[in-house]
Amino acid sequence: MKFRTSFFLSFHLMALVSFQALIQTNELPPLFSAIIVLFITASFIINMRYRDYRIPGIVMNVAVVFSFIFYLYDSIVLSKSFLMASTHFLNILLVVKLFNLKRSRDYIQLFLVTFLQILAASALTVKISFAFSLLFYILVATWGMILYQMKAEIEERNRLFGFQKGMRVPGTFESEAVVTFPFFMMTIAVGGFSFLFTIFLFFVI
Repeated sequence: MKFRTSFFLSFHLMALVSFQALIQTNELPPLFSAIIVLFITASFIINMRYRDYRIPGIVMNVAVVFSFIFYLYDSIVLSKSFLMASTHFLNILLVVKLFNLKRSRDYIQLFLVTFLQILAASALTVKISFAFSLLFYILVATWGMILYQMKAEIEERNRLFGFQKGMRVPGTFESEAVVTFPFFMMTIAVGGFSFLFTIFLFFVI
């Protein structure tokens, strides 16, 4: 699998898994859930097909302001619940961020939003099925953060050496030399260990 495909796939799966955990709580309207899933899918397709697309900054700023206004209205009038209003706000913020993945901090912010969605799901349900969502999220998040770190290092090495000395380590977004079967197995092992350690801490606490 190409590095670029694997990279974007990991972050969109992270978004999808965290949102799926919220869907399992049965607290979200079905139509709203379907629209968010559609947006997540559309974002992945657009990011893969149109590499240089850019949404104007003013559009993104307006979307964020609208999201915050909706959050206030939701918490006071619609849900009348801080937790549910915050959950809806995170869902909208997730979509906004997915369509604006350009800078390194955008990926970190997306990771934070998905993590907060998992926390919200844990507060809204006591079903054992949440454990499977959490496990899958840990695996995908581990995959995504490892790829993010590799991307940052590859870009830095290419910036310093790539064009001067031809040292383009497996090193472009189109490379297929990085994301291999052993890489996936290592990611699963790291994610599985993280999950088991989390369960251990849970029982200790």
